[in-house]
Amino acid sequence: MIPAPSRAAPANNHGWMHRRNRMQPPPMHPPRGNVNPLPRQARPSEYPHPPIPGENNARPDTRVKQLKKANINIATLNINGATSRDVPLLSKWSEISSTLYEHKIAILAIQETHMNQQMTDQVRECFSRNLNIIVSEDPTSPTSKAGVAFVINKALIKPLKVTTHELVLGRALLLKIKWLEGCEMSILNIYAPVNRAAQPQFWQTIENERRRQSIARPHLVISDFNITKEAIDRAPP
Repeated sequence: MIPAPSRAAPANNHGWMHRRNRMQPPPMHPPRGNVNPLPRQARPSEYPHPPIPGENNARPDTRVKQLKKANINIATLNINGATSRDVPLLSKWSEISSTLYEHKIAILAIQETHMNQQMTDQVRECFSRNLNIIVSEDPTSPTSKAGVAFVINKALIKPLKVTTHELVLGRALLLKIKWLEGCEMSILNIYAPVNRAAQPQFWQTIENERRRQSIARPHLVISDFNITKEAIDRAPP
């Protein structure tokens, strides 16, 4: 038998069919974006355990960190009386409160509060939620002269211990405050007499009372000293 002649493959002048057959399919790249997101409960969580229905899963309050600051701002302000012609008592203290928050003041020493006990109670009733207000009033004319106070901003510090000592009623109030372990300070707030002739005896009275109460020297003295170098510096004259 004569074998059938073999059929020759068709000519492939360019060879592109052969190369095409040998090419491997391109690698599959993952689609961009999460087209099939995991269920919410299966996602990694920032909490140590998956959220539990009904549990308070709010993020930790950053205010806690603010309460633990070692460095604080301390300021002093003479308010020239509890009220004025156009500003009632609570309006003035509202401005004081705004000043503390705006300038991030933790402790404010105030002079010339001119408040009696009834006025002090009224201010505390309105602002005690955010402010701790400690007042030393003048014993003879509380609404017309002198008066010193400390205001502690509870939004910035959370005192562990607060102690006050009245060295001169309405004119010298000492504050001892501890807001962290190892962070403790004593501050003396003074409103000195306007009469310069009475000032030497005033300072001696403060020193005598400090020793009588066995109080250490304060870390900080902030005050309206009522002292001017020249007469022209005093306003009003």
